[in-house]
Amino acid sequence: MLACISLCRHFTRTQWELPVDGPRLLITWRESPAVAPGDGDEAISGALRAVLCQSMTRDHEVAWFDGVIHPDAKNHLLTPGFLEWPNRIRRYLTRRPRDAWLLRSRDLSTVLRLFDATGFSWDQRGQMVLLFPPAASIDPEPAQLLAAIGTLQRGPLETFWPLGVAYCILPGVDGCVAGVYASDWNAIDAFIASLEAAAATSGVRLSECNEESLSG
Repeated sequence: MLACISLCRHFTRTQWELPVDGPRLLITWRESPAVAPGDGDEAISGALRAVLCQSMTRDHEVAWFDGVIHPDAKNHLLTPGFLEWPNRIRRYLTRRPRDAWLLRSRDLSTVLRLFDATGFSWDQRGQMVLLFPPAASIDPEPAQLLAAIGTLQRGPLETFWPLGVAYCILPGVDGCVAGVYASDWNAIDAFIASLEAAAATSGVRLSECNEESLSG
């Protein structure tokens, strides 16, 4: 199966269900033969998941949400119970986790779990990924994290940069695209370089394009 990743800077269309301001990168993918939506296949295949996670873990520690702890990750309890979460947040969660955990790891096999996290569905835009230097001690307030789930506004993400977070990655429409956000465009360039390195070692084609070619 041939996998291709397309990158688009400065994307502006709301069809992606992602924030469209600030330094940002749209990541889309396709595979040949194409997989029809609703056929029981994931929005993003194992090969493409691996490329994305390799690029994330190359220079950073990765943090994501899960409804359960993982023995190979650092686990930080965020909230005492699902019922205390705001209604706007609950609609992006599945299987109603009793608790929400922020998991942190740089191990590739562990980070791959973020796509299948209990209660935080990537396909339904219920996941959020933070990248930061391995030596950094990042402890965002739970309210900051909750406010950023499923948002179409960049505002909540701005609170992460002063804490030392390097990137925020959000799933877009149906989990079939992703948006990468950073405090400046140099960081976006660096993330693209990481993606290029991961794709080169995985046999995945990667190219930059304009938004019109993706929407046509």
